[in-house]
Amino acid sequence: MKIQEILDSLDLENKNIGFQLSKRNGFINTTWLLYKKENAYYFFDINQKIEFIDAYKYSKSEALIEFEKSNFEIDLSIN
Repeated sequence: MKIQEILDSLDLENKNIGFQLSKRNGFINTTWLLYKKENAYYFFDINQKIEFIDAYKYSKSEALIEFEKSNFEIDLSIN
């Protein structure tokens, strides 16, 4: 899935505050966490400390630009 689809899914799912994602780059898979808090999106590598600070904060347009070439798969919904 492209980032647009992921963000749209998160926007539509009012009960979910985030997703655990698999990011695919050729043969390499990494696990990411995506949270929506207020009108911002926060991306974390699975190994990072989860802190809702500006360093991990993206607007929708920033996330679309930053991750436009990435392919994701939703592994889990986070409530």
